[in-house]
Amino acid sequence: MARPFDGIFLRGRIVRNSRPLRIDFGIEAFFAPKERALKLERELRDGGTAILMVSESGQAALKDVIPNPDSPRR
Repeated sequence: MARPFDGIFLRGRIVRNSRPLRIDFGIEAFFAPKERALKLERELRDGGTAILMVSESGQAALKDVIPNPDSPRR
């Protein structure tokens, strides 16, 4: 696929070319100290927001994850 002329884009790699298609973007895992990781695991069951940093080449880095503010697990 060609790189877009402008705008932000994420570069990914197809890892399974069958139905369903699976694409890895390098942001599938987030590492945190054990205590915070256990808390996030519980709170993110109700969804959340990923904070990404994206380079000009489309490579993404997962900088933080934030649970939904209205999560009953917070």
